[in-house]
Amino acid sequence: MRSLFVDEKRCIGCLACKESCPEGKIHIKDDDVREIIFPSTCGNDCAICEEACPEKAISLGDEKPREPEITLRFHLIPCEDCLRGFITEPMLERLEARIPRDLQIDSNGLSWLRFCPRCRRALERERMAASLLWE
Repeated sequence: MRSLFVDEKRCIGCLACKESCPEGKIHIKDDDVREIIFPSTCGNDCAICEEACPEKAISLGDEKPREPEITLRFHLIPCEDCLRGFITEPMLERLEARIPRDLQIDSNGLSWLRFCPRCRRALERERMAASLLWE
């Protein structure tokens, strides 16, 4: 059994680790705050979560863990439309830094990065319907 270590300064709360874990050992709670709960030990030596992390915040090692589980908390930025929290601050900062500014703004001048996926789809449906009606 190997110990799982998470570098709190590097983790952006993207959930790549949770989505990739074949045993489903990484859990989340999303309200206004995202909590990611990592087990401190992992019986599976696959290291898939370590490889999936885009920020290289996870590592597996042989040292003894200090705590039974590791919990990281992130403030969630609210969607510009529905006001539900959907993206962590570090994740949004990472996207804004890596995506060219002109690609972050849609044809109506809105920053699509600040809309949750559900509201983005709804806005796009409305635009498509309006453009079809005009034709």
